Amino acid sequence: MSARLFENTIVAASITRQAKSIGDLQNTRVIFRRRDHTQQLVKEAFPGLRFQQIIEVDSSKEALQILRSGGADFYINEDREIGSPQYYYTISRPFNSLRITASFGLSPELIYMRSNIDQLINEWQQSGKLQALEEQSQLEYLRHHLTITDDERTWLQENRLTLWLPKNESFAPIIWKDDRGLSRQRHQHGQRSSRSVEYQR
Repeated sequence: MSARLFENTIVAASITRQAKSIGDLQNTRVIFRRRDHTQQLVKEAFPGLRFQQIIEVDSSKEALQILRSGGADFYINEDREIGSPQYYYTISRPFNSLRITASFGLSPELIYMRSNIDQLINEWQQSGKLQALEEQSQLEYLRHHLTITDDERTWLQENRLTLWLPKNESFAPIIWKDDRGLSRQRHQHGQRSSRSVEYQR
């Protein structure tokens, strides 16, 4: 027994380029996750697509660092794996025909639970709870994988930076927490506040 939860699309992240069609990816330097099914799916769906160079990495963090350093043109993966880096990268969707479905399964011994689980999944989908959980997961991913270069670290240590950030954390790439590590919830939709942010080692 299995149930479908999410449907993910394959996207291409880049610093300086956009890929409006598959042809825009020809002869480019691309990054894939090592031992990930995404690369095989792309090859099977577009056998005529040829890359100048394929770089395999162990994590999305490593891939995005290579993009920042200019070592590749695109990082290709599922949108949920890349997270929501629109704040820093250009996201292209040239693979419109490719979809990856996420699902989970239960053993036959638990078949009696099927109707209850189906009902719960439907309720979560209709209420938006599944979407909210996926978005929260992406925010946590970004918060734990946000990196800076040595030059950026030096600058932050020597300067004070004032940023305009949304009061509603759903519009911010980082979840802000107080001194006790607790999330501070704000519900003034769309409003902004000026906060002084200092880099702490």
